[in-house]
Amino acid sequence: AVEHQLGDFGKGQRGSVTLAANPTAITQFLAPLLADFSGKYPNIQLHLEEKNSLSITRELAAGKLDIGIFTQIPYQDDIEVAHFRTDTLIVLVPAGHPLAKRDKVSFRETLSYSHITLTAGTQLNYQLINAARAESANVRIDIETSGYDAMCVLINANMGIGILPEGCVDLYRVPDTARVKLDEEWAERKILIGARRIRDLSASARQVFDFLSENNDSIL
Repeated sequence: AVEHQLGDFGKGQRGSVTLAANPTAITQFLAPLLADFSGKYPNIQLHLEEKNSLSITRELAAGKLDIGIFTQIPYQDDIEVAHFRTDTLIVLVPAGHPLAKRDKVSFRETLSYSHITLTAGTQLNYQLINAARAESANVRIDIETSGYDAMCVLINANMGIGILPEGCVDLYRVPDTARVKLDEEWAERKILIGARRIRDLSASARQVFDFLSENNDSIL
């Protein structure tokens, strides 16, 4: 896990908040929001860890985290959540790939090709395997990586195709690739912010929770 300590103690409310987010949330949304929060509330120290969505829901329920931000997944953990963001999955392919000139493709059409994806336990990996199961097929995953940056670099090097959030692709230089719309309902995903019990959060943690939940994409 990657830990960042943001903010110094000064005048006003003091506190320490532990939060975790999955790679999707960190890569696409959190950096500017946390920088803004730390500028407004410099006395609250934030400890940010990168974890997969399943780990986040479990650790929230166990009381190991104050706040978690994760892609909506089926979970049994007793936690409370609010809407944070949405993102859209696309198919990223090498420029010379047979799918590169398509405007859109179904997931089934991608199953003929080697996939690059995130490691097991991530929401993205789960979605691919679950979608293949729904098609009564198998998805050929030849490479698993720990981050979207590696996915993009490998696809750019013609090592395979990948399904990933479009907002993540925007962050990397991948001139030898093409983006293709993934024509599936599950390509639109919800990102949630959660806590074990919102009302039981400390004053500092509630400040963070409210700040992030109020900056959801419904106001953008």
